[in-house]
Amino acid sequence: MKINRKKTEVMVFSKDFENINIKIDDNTLKQVPKFKCLGSIIAEDGEKREDIIKRIKEAKVMFNNKKTTTMFKQP
Repeated sequence: MKINRKKTEVMVFSKDFENINIKIDDNTLKQVPKFKCLGSIIAEDGEKREDIIKRIKEAKVMFNNKKTTTMFKQP
């Protein structure tokens, strides 16, 4: 298996911040506090708040678009 060092990031699940250094061929991988996987936001502290807020905003936009479309249709 080949690992793309430029795209690979690491994240630690912990309530307290913990800095780690993982290296591949003397290149340290970037540590991130959150990332997006299959449309969901995963945070290092395990909180889902940001993902829930994002999904509610997306639903509001879709609902308002649908509402506007159905209001102006002619019978």
